[in-house]
Amino acid sequence: MRFRKNVPEEVREYLEQELKEYIEIKPMTPTERRQLRSWVSQGNSVHRNGCYIHDESGIEMDFVDAERFLEDLENERMEQCCKRIAAERERLDIKPWEPDPELPDDLTEWSYEVTSDLGFCDKFYPSDLEEGELPFL
Repeated sequence: MRFRKNVPEEVREYLEQELKEYIEIKPMTPTERRQLRSWVSQGNSVHRNGCYIHDESGIEMDFVDAERFLEDLENERMEQCCKRIAAERERLDIKPWEPDPELPDDLTEWSYEVTSDLGFCDKFYPSDLEEGELPFL
Protein backbone atom coordinates (compact mmCIF):
# COMPACT_ATOMS: atom_id res chain seq x y z
CA MET A 1 0.00 0.00 0.00
CA ARG A 2 1.25 3.48 -0.84
CA PHE A 3 1.07 5.97 2.01
CA ARG A 4 1.50 9.70 1.94
CA LYS A 5 5.07 10.82 2.57
CA ASN A 6 4.21 12.40 5.93
CA VAL A 7 3.09 9.07 7.47
CA PRO A 8 5.93 7.60 9.62
CA GLU A 9 7.15 4.07 8.84
CA GLU A 10 6.09 2.56 12.19
CA VAL A 11 2.59 4.03 11.78
CA ARG A 12 2.40 2.60 8.25
CA GLU A 13 3.09 -0.92 9.50
CA TYR A 14 0.45 -0.63 12.21
CA LEU A 15 -2.17 0.83 9.82
CA GLU A 16 -1.50 -1.85 7.19
CA GLN A 17 -1.98 -4.60 9.76
CA GLU A 18 -5.11 -2.93 11.12
CA LEU A 19 -6.52 -2.57 7.59
CA LYS A 20 -5.78 -6.20 6.72
CA GLU A 21 -7.55 -7.48 9.85
CA TYR A 22 -10.48 -5.12 9.35
CA ILE A 23 -11.02 -6.15 5.71
CA GLU A 24 -11.11 -9.81 6.74
CA ILE A 25 -13.93 -9.33 9.24
CA LYS A 26 -15.96 -6.44 7.75
CA PRO A 27 -18.10 -7.11 4.67
CA MET A 28 -17.94 -4.17 2.24
CA THR A 29 -18.41 -3.26 -1.38
CA PRO A 30 -15.44 -2.69 -3.71
CA THR A 31 -16.15 1.06 -3.62
CA GLU A 32 -16.14 1.10 0.17
CA ARG A 33 -12.90 -0.90 0.18
CA ARG A 34 -11.30 1.59 -2.22
CA GLN A 35 -12.44 4.55 -0.10
CA LEU A 36 -11.16 2.84 3.04
CA ARG A 37 -7.74 2.20 1.49
CA SER A 38 -7.54 5.86 0.48
CA TRP A 39 -8.49 6.92 4.02
CA VAL A 40 -5.83 4.68 5.58
CA SER A 41 -3.17 5.75 3.06
CA GLN A 42 -3.52 9.28 4.44
CA GLY A 43 -2.44 8.01 7.86
CA ASN A 44 -5.88 7.42 9.38
CA SER A 45 -7.15 4.46 11.37
CA VAL A 46 -10.01 2.32 10.05
CA HIS A 47 -11.68 2.87 13.42
CA ARG A 48 -11.93 6.65 12.91
CA ASN A 49 -13.97 8.79 10.53
CA GLY A 50 -13.35 12.25 9.16
CA CYS A 51 -16.65 13.69 10.39
CA TYR A 52 -16.26 12.51 14.00
CA ILE A 53 -19.61 10.74 13.84
CA HIS A 54 -20.49 8.77 16.98
CA ASP A 55 -23.07 6.04 17.48
CA GLU A 56 -25.88 6.10 20.06
CA SER A 57 -23.54 5.01 22.85
CA GLY A 58 -21.08 7.83 22.14
CA ILE A 59 -18.38 5.68 20.52
CA GLU A 60 -16.87 7.01 17.31
CA MET A 61 -18.01 5.02 14.26
CA ASP A 62 -15.43 3.36 12.09
CA PHE A 63 -14.85 4.77 8.61
CA VAL A 64 -17.10 2.37 6.66
CA ASP A 65 -20.04 2.64 9.10
CA ALA A 66 -19.77 6.43 9.10
CA GLU A 67 -19.76 6.53 5.28
CA ARG A 68 -22.83 4.28 5.19
CA PHE A 69 -24.54 6.49 7.77
CA LEU A 70 -23.82 9.61 5.69
CA GLU A 71 -25.09 7.88 2.55
CA ASP A 72 -28.31 6.91 4.35
CA LEU A 73 -28.75 10.49 5.55
CA GLU A 74 -28.27 11.80 2.02
CA ASN A 75 -30.76 9.29 0.59
CA GLU A 76 -33.29 10.21 3.28
CA ARG A 77 -32.78 13.92 2.59
CA MET A 78 -33.26 13.40 -1.15
CA GLU A 79 -36.41 11.35 -0.53
CA GLN A 80 -37.85 14.09 1.70
CA CYS A 81 -36.92 16.72 -0.86
CA CYS A 82 -38.66 14.79 -3.66
CA LYS A 83 -41.76 14.41 -1.51
CA ARG A 84 -41.81 18.16 -0.80
CA ILE A 85 -41.41 18.96 -4.50
CA ALA A 86 -44.22 16.57 -5.42
CA ALA A 87 -46.48 18.08 -2.74
CA GLU A 88 -45.67 21.61 -3.95
CA ARG A 89 -46.38 20.64 -7.57
CA GLU A 90 -49.70 19.18 -6.51
CA ARG A 91 -50.52 22.26 -4.40
CA LEU A 92 -49.72 24.59 -7.31
CA ASP A 93 -51.35 22.23 -9.81
CA ILE A 94 -48.20 22.14 -11.95
CA LYS A 95 -48.47 19.73 -14.86
CA PRO A 96 -45.53 18.24 -16.73
CA TRP A 97 -44.48 20.34 -19.72
CA GLU A 98 -46.05 19.44 -23.05
CA PRO A 99 -45.34 21.15 -26.36
CA ASP A 100 -47.89 23.66 -27.58
CA PRO A 101 -49.82 22.05 -30.47
CA GLU A 102 -50.32 25.51 -32.00
CA LEU A 103 -46.60 26.01 -32.61
CA PRO A 104 -45.10 24.91 -35.93
CA ASP A 105 -42.90 21.79 -35.95
CA ASP A 106 -40.49 23.37 -38.43
CA LEU A 107 -38.49 25.96 -36.50
CA THR A 108 -37.16 27.49 -39.72
CA GLU A 109 -40.51 29.30 -39.99
CA TRP A 110 -39.73 31.27 -36.86
CA SER A 111 -37.93 34.58 -36.74
CA TYR A 112 -36.16 36.20 -33.81
CA GLU A 113 -35.28 39.77 -33.10
CA VAL A 114 -31.57 40.03 -32.36
CA THR A 115 -30.20 43.15 -30.70
CA SER A 116 -26.51 43.99 -30.83
CA ASP A 117 -24.54 45.75 -28.09
CA LEU A 118 -25.01 48.99 -30.01
CA GLY A 119 -28.78 48.72 -29.85
CA PHE A 120 -29.41 47.79 -33.50
CA CYS A 121 -32.24 45.38 -34.03
CA ASP A 122 -32.66 43.01 -36.93
CA LYS A 123 -34.83 40.04 -37.82
CA PHE A 124 -33.05 36.74 -37.89
CA TYR A 125 -34.26 33.54 -39.53
CA PRO A 126 -32.66 30.25 -38.43
CA SER A 127 -32.78 28.96 -42.01
CA ASP A 128 -30.37 31.78 -43.06
CA LEU A 129 -27.54 30.41 -40.92
CA GLU A 130 -24.81 28.05 -42.02
CA GLU A 131 -24.13 24.94 -39.90
CA GLY A 132 -22.52 26.01 -36.58
CA GLU A 133 -22.92 29.75 -37.26
CA LEU A 134 -24.14 31.95 -34.39
CA PRO A 135 -26.80 34.66 -34.81
CA PHE A 136 -24.66 37.71 -33.90
CA LEU A 137 -24.74 41.01 -35.74
